[in-house]
Amino acid sequence: MLEFAIAQYHAAFEKLKEVTNILFSITLEAIPTSLIEQSIAKGRNATGLRPMDGPLVVILFYSSWDSSGDDDKVFAANKEVLAAIEKESQSKGLFAPFVYLNYAWEHQDPISGYGEDIKLRLQAVSKKYDPDGFFQVAGAGPFKLFK
Repeated sequence: MLEFAIAQYHAAFEKLKEVTNILFSITLEAIPTSLIEQSIAKGRNATGLRPMDGPLVVILFYSSWDSSGDDDKVFAANKEVLAAIEKESQSKGLFAPFVYLNYAWEHQDPISGYGEDIKLRLQAVSKKYDPDGFFQVAGAGPFKLFK
């Protein structure tokens, strides 16, 4: 699966070579089963990851470029490569819905990837400590608990 992801990265980069000052990199970050086990042993984790889900690898595509005129091209290449990796992982029975919140794109829904029970728990905490929903409307960022 990682070889497939790297191949998709190279294919996407080929489409972006003409973008002025493009920086397009891939980072693979392992989440070993032992890390998931330890987070649970120390009291739970808000991501909903379970030992049976691991080991996992989080993939980050980092992109920067100079001209806003290239935005659509770069965004499309990133979305295309992520969709191809997701589709391939699903076809091989390796797909995990977890999306690392700090790396997520606006079109993704990382909070739902935590699982319904975790999402409901986070919503309950939000209602308790932010009963007026201030951070659901005034907080920056596209990812909200009540979406």
